[in-house]
Amino acid sequence: MSNNARPPAPRTLPVAETARDVLRTVRSLAGSVARAALGPFTAIFLVEGALGLLGQSVAVLEVLAFAVVIVATTMYLVDVHRIVLLGPQAAAGLPRFRPNARDGRYLGRGVLVALIVALALLVPVILLAPGFVAIPGGPLILAVVVSLLGLAGMLAIGQKLPATAVDRDISIGAAWDSTKRRLIALLGLVLVLLAPLHLLATAAATLYAAASMGGFPVIPPLLLSLAAQFTELTLFAALLSVIYRRCSGVNLTV
Repeated sequence: MSNNARPPAPRTLPVAETARDVLRTVRSLAGSVARAALGPFTAIFLVEGALGLLGQSVAVLEVLAFAVVIVATTMYLVDVHRIVLLGPQAAAGLPRFRPNARDGRYLGRGVLVALIVALALLVPVILLAPGFVAIPGGPLILAVVVSLLGLAGMLAIGQKLPATAVDRDISIGAAWDSTKRRLIALLGLVLVLLAPLHLLATAAATLYAAASMGGFPVIPPLLLSLAAQFTELTLFAALLSVIYRRCSGVNLTV
């Protein structure tokens, strides 16, 4: 079968069983995942910590920091996908501190998937926005709802990303065909696995931003924010990898 072959009929995604599978996988591979996180976590901590300690906005530095965060996050997601799909041997060259061509392909395809999900959510957001804006705290509630729906959308068509991480490919149409009958299950997985961490990461990032603007010490809230973010990234990448393995029938560890 070629790398672009259409996956077989969708396999079931029972929420409880799949969630246990993801948690069990992450727990068993925790050492390898920690090695994968070392380089990206350090890079993001250094650039964001430097900006926080600087205490003022410098456009050029913020653009450079944003680029570092994007590249470091991409590297981490690629490595987690590879560890989950290929096994602990994928961590042999970790930690790593420089991106490679695989990371570039992953980033490009990730932007494409995110753009498609954003466009798909555009109409619902336009329709729902007036009602949410009219209630206290509505905009914040709407933002949380949209972000969770966005995560579900990434799970629905994002199999292209773990495939890219292991030097394969799957069309977005084929990924959608393999998950479109499992949308309720995907939303359930988002609510069970990702939503609590997403809310925690959002709260931690808000605390860090408040510390930065209020002149308070920034390193402790930054560490808390990054820990929450990387935990969420880990579960997201592991969940997407498990969905790819289950729905496409790919098993690269045998």
